[in-house]
This record gives sequence, structure tokens and C-alpha cells, in this order.
Amino acid sequence: MTVARFRLTRTLPLVAAGIAALVVAFATGSPAAPRRAIAAAPVVTSEVNQSPPGGSNVALGTTITYTVSVTLAVGQAQALTIQLAAGGIGSPRSLTCTSVPNGAADSVGSGGAPSCKWNGPVQAGTFVFTFSGPAVENVVDAVPSVSSVVCTDTNASNTCGDEQAGDKVPLTDANGDVGPVTVPATPTATATSTATSTRTPTPAATTPTPTATGTATPTATPTSSQKPVYRAYAPQMARDGT
Repeated sequence: MTVARFRLTRTLPLVAAGIAALVVAFATGSPAAPRRAIAAAPVVTSEVNQSPPGGSNVALGTTITYTVSVTLAVGQAQALTIQLAAGGIGSPRSLTCTSVPNGAADSVGSGGAPSCKWNGPVQAGTFVFTFSGPAVENVVDAVPSVSSVVCTDTNASNTCGDEQAGDKVPLTDANGDVGPVTVPATPTATATSTATSTRTPTPAATTPTPTATGTATPTATPTSSQKPVYRAYAPQMARDGT
């Protein structure tokens, strides 16, 4: 009984201390979740090329192609992901990723910011990321961009967006051919009528000229020879006393 009483006496203060710690924790808010340990960023160099180059003016639908070359100097146990910004690029999109000596990428995602992932362990070597698609609006500058990076993909999710800054290395463009591309607005076509009327015009109405069917009888005008004779002989009759 003495030993049991001793153990109970030793245990109760420890339980009370634990309860007190929990009360303090809940009083000041929930304890912060432990942060994921930052993995070492990949030891890489990179170069991004773009065609047509930045600064170009292109027609709507012109294919824009990016070629990303990454050299991994030191192999790593965790996955490696390459990701590129692609604002202004529509569908259909094409994305292929290869590596020597790591072979084709284990995961490829062409939507949003396209990305390719090689599962770990990854050997030192070269990685080539080729992406293309039609310009559906003005194309953004892919480098520099927070979305254009190489990262140690700690959760093998084929995206670098959920990795901490210490896990990422920005992609670079040494020759300056990467940049925004302008797609001029397409003018609205004005419809032009090309229809030709085949209707035969109606001739203008004409007023018919009436044709005389009767024959006019001229009225005789008396001449001097037709005048009464008595006028011609009147003086003679006067002389004769008649």
C-alpha cells in the first residue's frame, strides 16, 4: 500500500501539469501545425528558348513553342519537377519531357502551368521540356515568373506551387529570346451584299395616241362667182328703169 501510494503521489503532479499545459494552449489558440521540413533545392542550371521570340506580333492561333533545358548537377532522392508559366496559350497543347539518363517523365500535365515530374531517386543529367500551343490572346512573359521553376517535389504532386521557396530554383533565359507576344485584335468583318437582281424591269406605261376613224366633210366657202347675180346687174337695171 505504501508503494502504490507513492506512485499515485508521483503521477498526479504530472497529470495535473499536462492538463494545465492543454488549458494554456487552448486559451491562446490551437497549437500551430508543424511546418514541413524544407528539402534541399535541386542543384541545377537552366535555359529557356521561345519561338516566335518575345516581342513578336503574331496572328491569333499562331503556335508558340518553349524548349526548356535543365542540367541537374547532383542527383537527389526526391522527385524533380519542371514547371512553366503559359498565360495566353490555348488548346490543343503539346508537352513532352525526356531526360538522359532518367528517361521520359513519370508524370506530364499540360494544363494551367504545364509541368513534368521524374520520380525519385533522380540521377544527375539533362532534362528537356518541350511545350507548345496556340496563342489565343496576348502571351505573358514566361521568364521570370513565379510559375517557371525547377523544384524538389517533396510530395511528388507534379506541381511546384505547393512547395516552399527553399525547394525551388527559377528557370533562366540567358539569350533573351523569352518574352511577351502580342496578338492584335481581329477586326470585325463588314458584310458586303453581292446579290444581283434578276427581276425584269416593268416598262413605263405609255398613253396610246387615238386614231381618227371618221372622215371630216369640209364646208364649202362661197367664191365671188357664186354670189347672187343680181348684184352684178344692179347698175344696169337702174339705168333701164327697172
